Amino acid sequence: MPYGESTPEFALLSLPWINSPDPSPWENILELASRRNYRKNELIIRSGQILEHLYYLRNGEIKTLAVSDDGQQKTVWFLAAACLFGETPLFNRKPCAYFFQAVTDCEVYLFARETLHELFARNPAAALSLVTTLTRKVHILSCQIEDSLFCKPVGRVAKLIYLLYQTKQKAGNNSLPITQEDIAAVLGLHRVTVNQAIRIMKHEEILGIRNHQIFVRDVNKLSILASGT
Repeated sequence: MPYGESTPEFALLSLPWINSPDPSPWENILELASRRNYRKNELIIRSGQILEHLYYLRNGEIKTLAVSDDGQQKTVWFLAAACLFGETPLFNRKPCAYFFQAVTDCEVYLFARETLHELFARNPAAALSLVTTLTRKVHILSCQIEDSLFCKPVGRVAKLIYLLYQTKQKAGNNSLPITQEDIAAVLGLHRVTVNQAIRIMKHEEILGIRNHQIFVRDVNKLSILASGT
């Protein structure tokens, strides 16, 4: 079934843009952490790094990158303010598999491993926040695997654009500030493949390009293509 005009809220959870609606569990315990500031484009965590802290992004935006041996990059997700990161390598006690890079200037708080047991005992809401973050990340990765296995590239591109369009509609903003390079990085597709998908949708008058930005011309057709029907 196509998504239609009323996209289920859960469908938007597959988008790799993660934020936290409630920062209070961590804002109340910042005195237990050490603060660090990072400049735009600065690496916060490197692939292969051993972590001894849980990271809390108080302000700014971060992207998580997977990089192959030959230098190809895949954007795993973007993290907005009040998000946690670094939890998987920390609790697995294995080197981090991803790079975490500041998209904007960022304010980050680091909670040391040895403080976490007491922290969660005193503040169950923080433990629930961590579980919620992990669940969202697992859901995103599961959706990405499913789409890569069962959806054609043009459908994957259409789905990402459609869900972004729905998100912007909910915020009262119709613009789609995403480039073909961004789409390729998020979906793990070659840029040429993304360009071909965009050209198909332009030919079908589903999308248009204005001032180097993508805009939606026919949301109903986009919905049908995104849902694979």
